[in-house]
Order: sequence, then structure tokens, then C-alpha cells
Amino acid sequence: MNQELFLQELSKALKPLSEKERNEVLFDFEEHITEGIKEGRPEADIIRELGSPKQIAKELMQDVTEEQRPKKNLFHMACSAAAISFLNMIFVLGPAIGILGVYVGLCGAALALSVSPIIFVGMVMFQMNTHMMLEFFLSLVFGSLGLLLCIGLWHLGKLLYGMSLRYIRYNLKLVTGAQT
Repeated sequence: MNQELFLQELSKALKPLSEKERNEVLFDFEEHITEGIKEGRPEADIIRELGSPKQIAKELMQDVTEEQRPKKNLFHMACSAAAISFLNMIFVLGPAIGILGVYVGLCGAALALSVSPIIFVGMVMFQMNTHMMLEFFLSLVFGSLGLLLCIGLWHLGKLLYGMSLRYIRYNLKLVTGAQT
């Protein structure tokens, strides 16, 4: 690839830039190639070291878009935080408290079911009952269900915790204007 072809491909890849910016970039690369030739280096080697015109354009476009991205000021961030807080209070807080209440209730039920075999042992020590075998097997079934429920609630708790953290991070990104 020669200098003229390289600059044509680079110009084509830099079409989204303004003509002034594109001409500045092309002038810089043309000057770099010309200086390398004056130093006695082959034109093909200089162009090969520069890399693909499309890759160069892609990197330059990323730099330009990052510079042009508007930064949020403190007032805008405060207004965003107030709006998000208001919406969270109305739409998120109620369901979150409800879910937390159901979760705590299920944890209590799981704990109560899990200790049913211990309660059965206490009952056997203090009183004799005619339905002792039935109560024994029911206490084993309820105890097993309680342990399974505890395991399931442990995983559900980790899931709810992770979702809460993601939601908080999302709100922070909205307030600060961070890009994802």
C-alpha cells in the first residue's frame, strides 16, 4: 500500500468527522509518512507500522466521541438524584418492603419447621401419646421441609441481595451520568 492509497482509505473511514478535523488528521499522517521517507525509511514499512486505516479511524472516532460527551454538572446530578429518589419512594419502596416481609415470614416458617423434630423429642420426654408414631414421622417430614426451605431461602436471599445491589448501581449510573 502506498501513501496515496493509505490516505484515501483513512479519509473514507473518517467521514463522520467534520472536514476540518478530517483534514487535520490526514495532514498529520501525511507529514509522518513524509518525515519517515526523508529519514530514509521505505514508504511501505512506515505505512505497515501505522496499521490499518480502518483501525486508526476507529480509535480516533472513540477519542473524539469521548471528548464530545457532555459532562453532568452538580446541579443536574442533584436534580437527577431528587427525581430518582422520589420515583423510588413511590414505585419501589412499597414492593421492596412487601418482598422483604414475605421473605422474613418465610424464614420464620422455615425455622419453625426445622425445629419440629426437637419439639417432638421434648413432647416424648414429658408425655406419652397414643399417636406417637404419627407425630414422629410428621416431625421428620416437617423438619426436612424446613431444612429444604432454609436452603431455598438462602439462595433466594443471595439473589435478592444481588438484584438490590445492581439496582442501586443502576441508580448511581443514572445520577452521575456514567456510561455503561
